[in-house]
Amino acid sequence: MWNKIRHNTKDSYRIDGLIFSLRTGIALLIFLNHGVEKIVDFNAMLITFPDPLGIGKLPSLLFAFMADVVGSVFLFLGLLFRWSALLIASNLLVAFFIVHKANLMEIHGELALVYLIIILFLFFFGPGNRSLDSVLKISNRNNK
Repeated sequence: MWNKIRHNTKDSYRIDGLIFSLRTGIALLIFLNHGVEKIVDFNAMLITFPDPLGIGKLPSLLFAFMADVVGSVFLFLGLLFRWSALLIASNLLVAFFIVHKANLMEIHGELALVYLIIILFLFFFGPGNRSLDSVLKISNRNNK
């Protein structure tokens, strides 16, 4: 569906620019606000990091690290885009529904939901033409 919209409109260049801006913007926000913290303070975070799924603090922190650091970098580049978005979305689902108890009155709960909505939008619409997936023909194999 997205390819039809992208290729059948005179505004396709603007649409791809919008997707690129949204993709890189949200990836930068996640990396700078959550990824850098996990890189710099990993050992300190291990002491107080929540264990929302009962798998242990270290596996929980490693999963969040993969989503916030690796996932956001890949999302920014548009590399393995849908897998990266899925990783980040699953982390945000746990953050919003389990850690923050779906509390929209708390700033962190609301922010997790906003991030999740944007990531899901991007997941369904794809990385756009300005991505490594598009250059490497990874993401659009099944969408043509």
